[in-house]
Order: sequence, then C-alpha cells, then structure tokens
Amino acid sequence: ENALPLAFEYVLGHITKQPKLVRLDVDSKNDWLKAYYSLWPGAYSKIFNTAGRSWVSEVFANSVESVLQKSEESLLWSDVNRGKWICPSEAYIYKYDSTLPRDIQNNTVQLLLAKGYNIINIEHSQHVARLLH
Repeated sequence: ENALPLAFEYVLGHITKQPKLVRLDVDSKNDWLKAYYSLWPGAYSKIFNTAGRSWVSEVFANSVESVLQKSEESLLWSDVNRGKWICPSEAYIYKYDSTLPRDIQNNTVQLLLAKGYNIINIEHSQHVARLLH
C-alpha cells in the first residue's frame, strides 16, 4: 500500500542529495526549486482529471502526504546557514502575506534565518505547503 509513496520519497531524497543547488546563483536556484517542488503531488493533479481518473491523483496524493509529513529524508530546501536540505519535521514554512509590504516580509525571513530557523520559502509552490500541513 505504501510502496509507491515510499518509492516517491526515495526519489525525492535522491534528488536532494545532489550538491549542485548550493553552488547556483539565486535566480537559477529559484528556478531549480520551482521545478523540484513541481514534482510533488498537487502540482500535476490536473493531468489526471480527464476521463474520470481524478481518483488516481487523490489516492496517490493522500498516500504520499502521509509518508512525506513523517519523512526523515531531507526533502525541503532552507536558506539557513547558506542553504541546506532539511526534513519536513524540522521545517518552518513561511507563507507570504499579500497584505504586508514585501520588504518587511523579506526582512522578517532574513532575521529568522539569521537566528537559525529552518525557514522554507515555497511561495511559488503552495501545493507543497498544503501537503505538509
């Protein structure tokens, strides 16, 4: 029952073990992370919503959600300490608020990172935030 979600967790964990991301510039890193998080369930669920197959993505997403929430694999990127991969249980997900000025939010995130908090910025990947909560 959990074989496919566990295999999915393994694949994500393998991807995050590649050292390339740490050396990328900010724009390239953001593009890479956006592509990485697009692999997570939720981003592609519309693919299965044709011909009555939406249950496939729902069942898979629910199974993967359970596995990834409890994962001890380092699956999430944080810019803390010049950047590192961390497991979901160590992560603080920061959701940007459209009612607050962007510079105040950015300064808040930088302060929290400087204090050692494992802040995860998945602004462009809200499906990941929903999956982990």
